[in-house]
Amino acid sequence: MKHLLTTAFLCGASVLAMQAQNIVITDKDGVQHKFNADYVQEITFEKVQSGNDTEMVFQNVFVTTYGNQNISLTFSNEEDMVVLDLWQPAAFFLQEGTYKGNDSNDDFTLDPTYSKVAIDGNESRISDGTLTITRDGELYSFVGEVTYPDGTLKFTCEDTLNTFGPIINFNLSGCAYLDVNDPAANGFYYRFNDSDWNLEMDIDLFSDGNAPAPGVYTFEDTKENGTASSYVHVYKPFNEVTKFVSGTVTISVEGADTVVEIDGTLGVGVQLKAKYSGQLPEKK
Repeated sequence: MKHLLTTAFLCGASVLAMQAQNIVITDKDGVQHKFNADYVQEITFEKVQSGNDTEMVFQNVFVTTYGNQNISLTFSNEEDMVVLDLWQPAAFFLQEGTYKGNDSNDDFTLDPTYSKVAIDGNESRISDGTLTITRDGELYSFVGEVTYPDGTLKFTCEDTLNTFGPIINFNLSGCAYLDVNDPAANGFYYRFNDSDWNLEMDIDLFSDGNAPAPGVYTFEDTKENGTASSYVHVYKPFNEVTKFVSGTVTISVEGADTVVEIDGTLGVGVQLKAKYSGQLPEKK
C-alpha cells in the first residue's frame, strides 16, 4: 500500500503563539488553504491510505475464444496476470475498440464476473475496468485499467496473437487429388490439410499441360488458364466454411518438390496464408 503523509506548515510552533494569525497550507497542486489560528486546537500528522495503484507492462497476451463474440485475453509476466472476458461484434478476429466494464455481454463490453487479476500471488476478481485495443497489421496494442479490492491496476501490452488474429497461417502437410464431376480439361484439383487438421482446403488450378505450370494464379470465377478457385473449411480458430474472394496461388519448383504458396482474403474477412512443399499427386 502507498501511504501519503499529510503536510502542515508551522509544525512545532505553539498554538498560543499563532493566535490572531492565519495558518496557510499549500497542497500538492499548489493550492493554498487558509485557516484562522483561533480555531485551531492542535496540529497533527496522519497517515492516509490512498489505495494500491499499480502500473505494469505485460509482455505476453494469450487468446481463448468462445465463439466469434466472446473472447478471453490473458495478459501475463513471470508472476503477475490479468484475465479479461470481452464481448465484441460478431467477427472472425479480435476487433479494435474500447471495451468498458459491463455484465450485459453487449458489443464492446468487458464482463467483470469472469475477469480477474493475480498480483504477487494474490488473486482477486475485478469490479470494473476498460480496455482499448488498436492494431497495426498483426501487431496488437492494449491499454487497460481495472479496479479490484486492493486498488487499481493500469497496464499496457503489445504483442501478436496466438490465435484469432486478422491473418491466419498454416503449414500444409498433406495433399490429395480429388475426383470431381465434369472436370475441366485444364483443371487440376487438390485438397490440402495441415498436420493438426485445423484446415481442409480445396484448391482448383487451371493450366494447360500435365501439371500446373509455375507462375501466379488469381482467384476468379472463371476456368481460364492462370486462375484458381477454392473451398475452404477452417476448423480452428473458428469452425467456418468459406472460400477465397481475392488473392493468389503461386506455384514454383524447388528441386524435386513443387512449392504451393497461397495468400488471399477469405469470405469471412480474414487473410489466410498457407504453404505446401512436396510432391503434387498426379492428375486423374
